[in-house]
This record gives sequence, structure tokens and C-alpha cells, in this order.
Amino acid sequence: MQDNKTTNITHDDEINLGELFIKLWGQKWIVTISVSLCLILSIIYAQTRPVAYEVKAVVTTPGNDQLLDINLNGLTKYTPESIFKLYFKELKSPALLRDYFEDKKMHSIEDNVNKESKTQNEIDAAFLSFLKQMKVINSTPEFLQKTVEGKIVKGSDASLLQADITLITADSQITAEFINGYIEFVNEQLLEKMQKEQLARKQQQLSELKRIQDLVLSVEKKQRELSILKMKENQSIQVVKIEAEIKSTINVYFENLEAQIVQLKASLSIAQQLNIVEPKSLADFYSDSSLAGKIEIYTSENKGNNDYMLADKGYLLGIKFLMAEITELEKRRKNSRFVEGLAELNQKLLIAKNNPELTALQNRADDKPYVAAYLNTLDKVEKLEQVNLKFNNPKFYQLTQEAIAPGNLVGRSKNIYLALGIVLGGMLGLMLALIRIAIANYREKH
Repeated sequence: MQDNKTTNITHDDEINLGELFIKLWGQKWIVTISVSLCLILSIIYAQTRPVAYEVKAVVTTPGNDQLLDINLNGLTKYTPESIFKLYFKELKSPALLRDYFEDKKMHSIEDNVNKESKTQNEIDAAFLSFLKQMKVINSTPEFLQKTVEGKIVKGSDASLLQADITLITADSQITAEFINGYIEFVNEQLLEKMQKEQLARKQQQLSELKRIQDLVLSVEKKQRELSILKMKENQSIQVVKIEAEIKSTINVYFENLEAQIVQLKASLSIAQQLNIVEPKSLADFYSDSSLAGKIEIYTSENKGNNDYMLADKGYLLGIKFLMAEITELEKRRKNSRFVEGLAELNQKLLIAKNNPELTALQNRADDKPYVAAYLNTLDKVEKLEQVNLKFNNPKFYQLTQEAIAPGNLVGRSKNIYLALGIVLGGMLGLMLALIRIAIANYREKH
């Protein structure tokens, strides 16, 4: 009995595929309805799902002719690649993108809602979503990229000769206009930024040159004042020295003059005692025995006499000559023009008191022409002032592919949606058919 039950259970658990297929075929209308319904829903979804378009523009390095104006009238010289790197950096700037995004009211592209009706949080959220759809990438071909040991250089040192700007939105026309406008907007903003930076640098350099000018003029003024002070000190010392020399020379002259007058007076006294009126030569002295006798007697009587000692035979000049000489020398007592070398000393004193170099330094009203360091800065200042920073709309890029609508349709493929509808419909129909068959079998057994 137990064996029969086991056999029955085993037969009940066996699946007859042929019988199952016949039963499923009998439920074909459920599968057909399920597939049809899912197919219709997939078609409706494919038709009603929001459309998105990807629009792309391509920019490359500018030509040297496009940078000629900025290199001639600016402070910094740029190569096409160096300026394009700056432009690429600005293209990727979220701040610039945000400004242009709000200016063009791109936050309303999906729902056509005006900016005024959106809160700041909603605008921020729209921009973050927009930022995910906007891409600026380095698309320089591999054969143009810089390599080291056969490997392409990455990062900030990588070659940057071409860039792609892509944007995905629901309106391809607005997207194309946005990309093309943004490319030019970034160019204008970079130009304005460069002008401001270079103007700031120009003012900074001019200020630095002015500081250097003030510094060197201040140093020159202090050095000039110090030189004047030292020259005045040297002048005072020199004047005192020359004046002392003049005084000494005059004193010596007048001392010698007085000594000469005293000697002449002593000779005159002897000449008067000997009654020598006219000048006598040595020949007369030795030929005139009476004169020689007088002199010998006078000499023996006046050996200790001061006049005799001072006269030193000057009495032979005679009374007339001696009196005339004494008179002339006495006139010179108050006249220094006969002092030997006095005129040269006075001229030397005059030069010392009127030093032309000292006078020039004291009378100098402007130190600028005399300071080499100041004159050197004038050329630099002149060149800087000639930098006008007026650029005739230079282009920091070349547009090799303009953004054009409609671009590429993305996020929608009818074939995929139809295939998914058929597969899901078939699976759902089979599942429902199997459920119905299982219910029917259960009812038959019970």
C-alpha cells in the first residue's frame, strides 16, 4: 500500500512538457494581450519621454597673427599654446559658466519658467544639473601630444592644442547658441581679466619705479648735503691755514723790514760820525788813507758799540743813500704790497673761500640730472607709459567646429524600447498563463 502511494506521488511530481506546451498554447491569448499591452506602453513611453540633444563645438590654438596685437601692446608675451591654456582654464571655470548660465536664463530651458518665478535654491539646483551636462575636455590628438619615454604626458604639462565643448539639453537650437555664445563670452572675459591684471602690473611697476626714483634722489640729497658739510669743513680748515700762512708771512716781512731799518740807521749813524756823505766802494776805502784812518780809529774806539756791530760796513753807502733808503723802508711799514708771495697767498685764499664745486653743490636745485640710477629708471618709465593695453579684440582660440543644431539625439532609441516591451510583455504573459494553468490543475485534483 505504501509503495503505491509513493509511486502516485512520484507520478504527480513529474512534468509533462508536451502537455504543458499544449496548455500554454491554450493560454496564448493571455500572452498575446500581455505582449501587445507592454508594446503599446513602450511605444507611448518612447514617444513621450523628454528628448535630449548633444551639441558639440571644437576650438583649437589661435594663430600668431591673432596674438600680434596683444603681444605688441601688452606687458606679457604669449605663444598660441600658452594663451590657449589660459583660455581652456577659463572655459572650465564654474564661475564664468554660472554667470553666462544665468544671463541666458538656461535654468528655464526645460520648463519655460521665467527666472523671476524661481527661487535661488531652484536656480542653484538647475545649475548643478546643467553643470553635469556641460563638458569641456582636452581633445588634442594623440600624435600631437607631448610624450616622455613613449608615454603621453598627463596633467598640467600635457599638450593642449584642441578642446571639445559639449552640452546636452532638450533644445538643440538654444544649446548651439549657448555654446557658440559661451565660447566668445569666455574670450571677452579672459581679455578683460588680462587687461585688468596687466594694468595692475603696470601700475605696480610704475609705483616701484617711482619708489626707486624717490629713494635714489633721497640718497643723493643726503650724500650731497654730507659732501657740502665735509667740503665746508675742509674749506674752513684750508682758509684758516692760508690765513695763518699769510699772517706769518706778513709778520716775518715786517720783522725783517724793522731789522733792516735798524741796521740802516746804525750804518747812518756811523756814516755821520765818519762824515761819509756819498757812497764809498772798497777801492775808495783802501785808496783814501784819511778815510781808512778815521775808520780804524772809530773801529778801535767802538768795538763794543751796538751800531758798529749792526752796521757791518753799511756806512760806506753814505749818508744820502742811507737816509733815502731808511725813508723808503719806513714808508713800507704800513704797506704789505711789497711782501713777497703775499699776492699768491691771497689768490689761494680767494679760491679756497670761493670753491666752485662747493658753490655748484649748494646752488643745485634739482639732483635728477646728476643721478645715474634715476636716469636709468626714466627709460623704463617711458616704455611702461607707452604700453596702452588697448587690444583690438584678439582671439584666444580658433573655432574649427561651430556648434550647430540639432546635434546628436541622445537618451532615446525606439528599437530598444520596442524590444524591451516585447520581452517584458512575453515574460508577463507566460507568468500569467502558468498561474492560470496551476490554478486549473489544483481545481482538477480537489
